[in-house]
Amino acid sequence: MNINPSGWPISLKIPTMIIVAGIIAVSITGLSSYFNGKKTVFLGAEAVLTAVVDDRLYGLSDWLESIESDLVMLAKSPLLDDALEAFTSGWQEIGSDQKTILQSHYLVKESDSLSEKESPDIVSDSLGYDLAHEKHHSHLRDFFHGREYYDIFLFDKSGNLIYTILKEPDFATNVISGEWADSSAGDAFRAARDNPKEGRISFSDFEAYAPNNGAPASFISTPLLDEQGHLQGVLAFKISIAKLDAIMQQRSGLGQSGETYLVGSDHLMRSGSRFGTDFTILETKVETEQVQHALNGGSGLMFGLDYRQVPVVAAYRPITHLGVTWAIIAEIDYAEVYASVVSLRRDIILYSMFGIVFVAGFGFFVGKNISRSISEITNAMVQLAQGDKSTSIPGKMRQDEIGSIATAVQVFKDNAIRNKVHDAADIRSIITMTDAQGIVTFVNDNFVRISGYSREEIVGKTHAVVKSDAHPAKFYEKLWGEIANGHSWHGVIQNKNRNGESYWVDTSIVPDKDAEGVITGYTSVRTDISAIVKAKNQARDAKAANQAKSEFLSMMSHELRTPMNAILGSAQLLKTTDLSEEQDEHVKTMLDGGEILITVLNDVLDFSKIEAGKLDINPIDINVVDLVQQLDRLWRHEAEEAGLELVCSTHEDVPAFINIDGTRLRQILYNLISNAIKFTEKGKVGLTVSLVNQEDGVARLQFEISDTGVGISEEAQSRLFKAFEQADGSTTRRFGGTGLGLAISRKLARLMGGDIHVKSVEGEGTSFLIELDAPVVAKFETPSEEDEDATSEATEAPDRRLSLLAAEDNAHNRRILAAFLKSLNADLTFAVDGEEALQMLMAQPFDVVLMDIQMPKMDGVDVVKAIRAQEGPNQDAPVIAVTANAVQGAEESYLAAGMDGYISKPIDPRQLHVAIATASELKRHTPVDASAKTA
Repeated sequence: MNINPSGWPISLKIPTMIIVAGIIAVSITGLSSYFNGKKTVFLGAEAVLTAVVDDRLYGLSDWLESIESDLVMLAKSPLLDDALEAFTSGWQEIGSDQKTILQSHYLVKESDSLSEKESPDIVSDSLGYDLAHEKHHSHLRDFFHGREYYDIFLFDKSGNLIYTILKEPDFATNVISGEWADSSAGDAFRAARDNPKEGRISFSDFEAYAPNNGAPASFISTPLLDEQGHLQGVLAFKISIAKLDAIMQQRSGLGQSGETYLVGSDHLMRSGSRFGTDFTILETKVETEQVQHALNGGSGLMFGLDYRQVPVVAAYRPITHLGVTWAIIAEIDYAEVYASVVSLRRDIILYSMFGIVFVAGFGFFVGKNISRSISEITNAMVQLAQGDKSTSIPGKMRQDEIGSIATAVQVFKDNAIRNKVHDAADIRSIITMTDAQGIVTFVNDNFVRISGYSREEIVGKTHAVVKSDAHPAKFYEKLWGEIANGHSWHGVIQNKNRNGESYWVDTSIVPDKDAEGVITGYTSVRTDISAIVKAKNQARDAKAANQAKSEFLSMMSHELRTPMNAILGSAQLLKTTDLSEEQDEHVKTMLDGGEILITVLNDVLDFSKIEAGKLDINPIDINVVDLVQQLDRLWRHEAEEAGLELVCSTHEDVPAFINIDGTRLRQILYNLISNAIKFTEKGKVGLTVSLVNQEDGVARLQFEISDTGVGISEEAQSRLFKAFEQADGSTTRRFGGTGLGLAISRKLARLMGGDIHVKSVEGEGTSFLIELDAPVVAKFETPSEEDEDATSEATEAPDRRLSLLAAEDNAHNRRILAAFLKSLNADLTFAVDGEEALQMLMAQPFDVVLMDIQMPKMDGVDVVKAIRAQEGPNQDAPVIAVTANAVQGAEESYLAAGMDGYISKPIDPRQLHVAIATASELKRHTPVDASAKTA
């Protein structure tokens, strides 16, 4: 670099430039800081306001939703059904002038005390209403306490307010024709009455409520319907505005002048103002721009005037609940926000002046100590920064500070590649470097560790040393094509260590280039991801195993249900013949046992579902005595053959009818009685049902299955309820079984809210105790004569003779179907496989088609798709799936494939007759798409 000595010396030029640049930089920095600070202050205020609005919105929503949840919960409770019936009956018993009589009994005259208004439990026992009040008031009052609303209203279907928690002037009035007919209570009743749908909720905005001295109140209501959907009454909650006002009056994060408030669609305030009593709820009208935006559905931030005509920064947002819209407003006075900006401006001016003085002095001092050679060293450093590692560093021979700088730059140059590698990699990275031909020149410790090769064994060779056979030759050709053209490459490679073991690395390869852009070598950075790949492979294998398990269970269901259909079908047909009493008992035992086997099959197929906690429990009303007698009839013969006495009994205090999942209960008892007979060589086996306690209509029942068998050791009891476990290794050899029954039984008992425990002494016997809670059924519903007649009509043969096609490949099942359908006025044709069924369906019309699914040559689903997709005599014929596939989702898949009904094997002949009778009247209304016909 040539320097003109007669020019302006660098000792003056550099200080002057530094001073000028410093002043400009400080000034720009100061101005930028001021404007950024001002912006930040206002953005901070806006962020606070937005957060406050969101907080109030969530608070209001949670409060309203909790009230709505309470309303739905109370409306669905049996307690409210009983209360509505009792209060309605008591009201009607009075006859006339109920308002005068009931208000004289219950109204606390001229009292503002809530405790006095809700206190009376009973005043007199002369009225049926008083008895209803004594029974239900305390329960409803307890439900009411601690809730976020003011009162509970119960109307009969005529609009009479037959019950409230707090006895105020509207109690015992009629809100349709009475003095409060135009009040919001009347609106709440009419809204529910006019929309009598279960779960329908109506909500009214707050307004002055006259019966409560004009205090603001709102109502949320829902209709109360009977089982036929007829209106029986209306439940309403009266809501005080106090909670809403408390939510909006929170002031956290709003400074000295901030506040939040709520405005209704009538522009009247729904919450109070922090600026005095001149601004009151439901009286102060707010017609500001931010309120109008929110009521129109907008959300945002703005500068404007508030309802006091004071400039503010405001955030606004609408909230709509069940058709009622409010505007949520959060505001801070503009003067308070701007005060921070004024303080910021003063501080920035002061610090900027100090910075200018400091920069001027420092620049002059530094400039005097810089020589001309600094430009040459700077130029060399720029070339190094651009990747030119051949650059010569000037000034290394100087004996002053410049010489030290030049020497340091030379050291930087010499170590540039090594420093580049070490700076880029962390301790987990696997680093290698090669020359342009791919010969390894450097490996780090991690490469040595994971590959098993020493540095001496790998440096000087290519990466082929660790190459595996997992990737084809084209994989490496593409890799080299990328990096040889100067591009980086990233991908996953499977390598092989010195011991022949595979490992996976996430690899990035970057070409190294000189100043002219010529490739001088390659740097590779790898990360060991073997654990991740292993986990993915394990997950894939697990998914495949689950799929195989599902397919196996589906096939197992089909293979077991097909012969079970023949067995149970034969038993059902045998039952219709003339049998002796003993033969009839045997047939009943076959049918009972078959039903239990089907239940067991379903539970075994769903065992994975039980383990996942997804098994459905379906309570129904059952007769406890009938259940015990059925089990006695099922197991008595087997017990007698084993030389045992079977004793089944039910204590007299046990409720006759309970609501419980009878199928699951029968499964549990079946398993335990079976085990008891299996492990008892002499003596007796007993089933005893007793009542532990009964409270609030729920009975806790104990089912005890006892035996005088071999007993179970304490050690074996600890693992008795584990899946595939039995008391000892000889159990399977002597008696067979998988050890799954007790595990399923305990899981089922716990799903039903109970549990199973065992008491046993070796050599003396065992008792299994099942305790379950079940609601007591006061009236057991049996099918009415009308229901029986309706069912009979559904199963009667049609007036016209039907033409039926049954596709069934199993000969036993064809015989069962023929016998079941013998009583129908029908011509039955069989097809023994899918192809034969399709040929028949394309040749002649049938009224109804019974289609098996798994058949040789062509399955039932494909047959139905074929006849639906092309014109033919049975394109619209109703098809009923008759299949042994009863796994979850089977019915839905068959209906989606174009079938019109579904019956699972073993077949119930009554269900079959009803399905055929229904299908014979079915007309397909959806025309087949023309494109589908020609596809």
